[in-house]
Amino acid sequence: TAAAAELESKLAALDHAPLELRMTGSAIGYDRDGDGALDEIDDGSWTGAVSYDGATTPLGEGTFGGSRE
Repeated sequence: TAAAAELESKLAALDHAPLELRMTGSAIGYDRDGDGALDEIDDGSWTGAVSYDGATTPLGEGTFGGSRE
């Protein structure tokens, strides 16, 4: 049909370059009550970058932590 052909042409015109998100980090995990489940995350840090069509932009650095209530 005409609608399907129009949709197909619009989809074919889309950019096929992937958006890539790369991240790495570390943290320390604690099982405070000994039950085998993670209760706290401390000293977390991460860094990353996003790439699109050959261009890479750093995301910077960040820190994180958390605990179960």
